[in-house]
Amino acid sequence: MLVLIVASIVARFPVLFTLMVMVTGGRTTLGRTT
Repeated sequence: MLVLIVASIVARFPVLFTLMVMVTGGRTTLGRTT
């Protein structure tokens, strides 16, 4: 069920999803480096 909700959000706001991935990816990268 959660997957369907996420899929619908991605379909409606692909730019927002991409931005979130970039932000979370940057945080994890910084966390690993530190």
